Amino acid sequence: MQTNLRVGHLPGFDARMVNEYLQAGYNVVTVNCLARWDRVGPSAALYPAEVVTEAEAYLRRVVETVQGGKARSVFYVGPVQ
Repeated sequence: MQTNLRVGHLPGFDARMVNEYLQAGYNVVTVNCLARWDRVGPSAALYPAEVVTEAEAYLRRVVETVQGGKARSVFYVGPVQ
């Protein structure tokens, strides 16, 4: 990967779009997860349980889909990652 780094950045998760990037040979896929990222972890207590559950499922779906295509998954979470 260090000699053939191909990074694709997606505005949000769409399995079809991720699969197109993977088929095109991208080996790192960055997905904008800002809207979901802050709803899990330490700040989860600020949100209703169903919002936290949905956000966690979304993040897991991103990782499972990208890694299932033998690529690395990176969350874009705003200006500071």
